[in-house]
Amino acid sequence: MDTPRFSVGEAVRFGWDVAKRHIGFFVLVIIISLVVAGVVDGVQAATKKTAPFLSFLFGLASIVVGQVLGIGYTRISIKFADGLTPELADLWSGYPLFFKYLLTGLLYAIIVAVGLVLLVVPGVILAVRYSLSTYLVVDRGLGPMDALRASAELTQGARWRLFLLGLVLLGIIVLGALALVIGLLWAAPTALVAAAFAYRRLAGATASPPVAEPQA
Repeated sequence: MDTPRFSVGEAVRFGWDVAKRHIGFFVLVIIISLVVAGVVDGVQAATKKTAPFLSFLFGLASIVVGQVLGIGYTRISIKFADGLTPELADLWSGYPLFFKYLLTGLLYAIIVAVGLVLLVVPGVILAVRYSLSTYLVVDRGLGPMDALRASAELTQGARWRLFLLGLVLLGIIVLGALALVIGLLWAAPTALVAAAFAYRRLAGATASPPVAEPQA
């Protein structure tokens, strides 16, 4: 069975179009994210000397918030790629996937780090090979190992194109940051949705309904 293809240009155009048409939604998502993360990080910093244990707890809370928001961004971008309209609740509704998402991200980081230590090229190859693993956690509710294996299968035959897309999206983010940072309001959503578009083209239809409730 041939690997479904996607065009880098098509993915970027799709991401830009979605970002442009839904900029208000993305601005609201960014504001909520900054406020929540800012409050948690602020309390952690303020209590670092006066209440170390409380600061430690808020440090853990910061990790939780970051992961839940990461799940939310992924879920929102996949919904846009599916032609659906996300809701603000999607930003935090994926919390039941927290541990799967966290462990998958950690394994991914370790694998890529080992590859980079050995030689740069193997690290880049591994980064692309397993780049879809967190999408598979959010989209299909897969566990860490299953998500990594599925990513390796889905990226087969499309890794060079995914690498090029990654370079283009990195360039978009850099240009957005250079545009007095305000450009990131368009650049970041464009990159998120473009990456999700590529994932959906490779993964096809959602294999299982979104995980909304923790399993017993």
